[in-house]
This record gives sequence, C-alpha cells and structure tokens, in this order.
Amino acid sequence: MRPYYAVIADSFHSALSSRILWIAFLAIWLFLAALAPIGYHEDYTTTFRWIDLDNGTQMKAMLARGLVDPNESETALGRIARTFPDDIQRKLRQVAEGDDVRIEKDALAKSLNESLDDESWYDADAWQSTVRLRELRELDEIAAGVISEPERRRRARLRIEAALPGVFAALSSRSITLTYAGFDFPAFFTIRKSQFVAMINQFVVPVIMDWLLGFALIFLGILVTASIIPEMLQPGSLHLLLSKPISRTMLLLSKFVGGCAFVFLCVCQLVFGLWLIAGWRLDIWNARMLWCIPVAVFLFSVFYSVSVLAGLRWRSPILSIGVTCMFGAFVLVIGFVGGYFDGFVRGPDRISQMAFDGDSVIITTKGVVLKRLDLES
Repeated sequence: MRPYYAVIADSFHSALSSRILWIAFLAIWLFLAALAPIGYHEDYTTTFRWIDLDNGTQMKAMLARGLVDPNESETALGRIARTFPDDIQRKLRQVAEGDDVRIEKDALAKSLNESLDDESWYDADAWQSTVRLRELRELDEIAAGVISEPERRRRARLRIEAALPGVFAALSSRSITLTYAGFDFPAFFTIRKSQFVAMINQFVVPVIMDWLLGFALIFLGILVTASIIPEMLQPGSLHLLLSKPISRTMLLLSKFVGGCAFVFLCVCQLVFGLWLIAGWRLDIWNARMLWCIPVAVFLFSVFYSVSVLAGLRWRSPILSIGVTCMFGAFVLVIGFVGGYFDGFVRGPDRISQMAFDGDSVIITTKGVVLKRLDLES
C-alpha cells in the first residue's frame, strides 16, 4: 500500500502547489476573521418602530378623539395624545374635523419614543380603566427605586399600548440586538432568544452552507484539482508512475482520493470555524453543522469525477473545468425546474393562515383547505 500512499501524497502536494488553493485558504481565514467579532445581546422590547404601527388610520382617529373630546381629556388616551409635538397635534385636530391629513408613521413612532423617557403623562387612576396585560401589571408592582431602566421603558411602552388598543402589532417582550465588535447594528429583531436561534438554524445557516460549500468551495476545488489528471498523463510523469508496482485503476483512484483530500481540509476549516463562531459568539451549538463536512466532500467528489473523466478524455485542465461547469449548470437548471414543478404539488398544502382557539389550532392552506391539528395523529 505504500506506493498508493505515495501517489495520494503526490496529488496532495500538487494541489498545495496551486496558488488558487492558497488564495482559497486566505479567503476562508479572512471570512472567519470578519465574522468572529459578531455577537448579540437580549433586552426588553421598548423602542417603537414605524412597522410596529399595525393600524395607522385607527391610531390617528383615536388620537384625534383624545385631543378634541372633553370627556377624553384626563383619560389615558387624552394624556398620550397631548404628548405629541404641536405640528402633529395640529394635523390630528384636522383629522377630527374630517380632513384627510397624511401623518407619517415614522413621525408618530418618534414622538412615542420621546414619551418613553418622560412619563409625566402617566396617571394611575387614568390607566385603571384600560386593559392591561399581565406583564404590565407585574411591572406596575415593582417599586420606583428597584425597577431597572430597561424595565421602566418596557413598562412605559406597555402603558402606551394599553392606551391605544388594537393599534400596535403583537411583538415579543424581548428583543435580540446583533452587535459587531461591541457596536450595535442599527436594526434589531423583536424576537426571543429561542426564536432567534431557530431563525439562524433554519435560514441563515442553510444559506451560508449552500453558497459557501455548495457553490464557492466546490468551484474553487475544481479549479485547483482540474490539472492533477492531465499532468499525470504527461509522458514523463506517467512513465515514472507506471514504473512502480501500481495498477492503472488504483493509480487513478489514488489520484482521485488525493484530489478530494485537500478539499476535505478546506471544508473542515470553514465548517469548524463557523461552528465555533456560532457557538462562542451567538450561543448556537448546532452539531448538525458538522455534517456539512462529509456532505460537501461527497458533492465535490461527484463534480470531481466529471472533471477526472474530462481530463482522461482531453488531457486539458481548461477543458476539464469547462465540462464540469457545464455539468454544474445542467444540474442547476434541473434543480430549478424540479423546484418549480414541485411547487404545484406541495404548494396547495402550505399554511397560509393560522388561528388558535384554546388548545385547538386551525390552519388554512394555500389550496383553500381548512385543517385542524390533531395531536393524537
């Protein structure tokens, strides 16, 4: 077996001598280094965004009534309405008169955020008549000297939502904010940690793995290994190899294994790096990511087999790369066509709406079919 090990090592050394391989190594290290500072922190959902205003028309009507109706002057609605700037109050009075006045949601959200810092508008008696969530009732029981600033801002937001029922979209009480090198991203996710982990595992990780492992890394691997077989078939190299006690079949298989060996190293670097970054920086220890290593090597072996056959036939690295790319394009088209027709079969069964009634879950599919969840089946 020693001669075959020598052939595999020779193939591996041939791959290591490629500049494209070292460029790929450098790109992987730079990519992992760029992702390493990413992180997150979880806090209460306090800040209002314009997309949180689920019904802007109803909000304008309620605020206008709070401004002009004397009976609403000392209610929670009237107190909140008076916190808005003078220009918005002027427009709200025009709305109360029946005029069609446009008020940007962003301006309304900005005014509400300013009210979070100054709670002079709050009156306990005025809020007794509002429908308060259990979370708000629990926060109201915390003493003024004990409550933290995030809890106080969360309480202020819940009080505003109680004064304007049916206006805001239902959001999680906790929000995930992504950070990079200690700085917060301008956008945050109004989801809990469990939902954040599920989103990363179901959407972000598959996209990264599909494009990095299923496209970029396999393509670079073909560029590096395409010359192994044509170079082996050169008269000087081939005569030297055949002078050893090696069969031609095992020689070809050894070269094939040697070509896959360096791809295995690249995949291990990338996948282990992403797995460690996801675990240490995002607290997402997803062991299933490690299964991408054998899967990616297997996919590469499929494309590499086409490259090897082309190299045996034409003995040209350029033709090997071209034929393999044509094969990849053919597979990609077949995948798109299959996915398109698969949508006609699976599309009608996909969930379009969901409703809850106690312990019952009712769904409506895109095929306009009503279904009820049965836990026993």
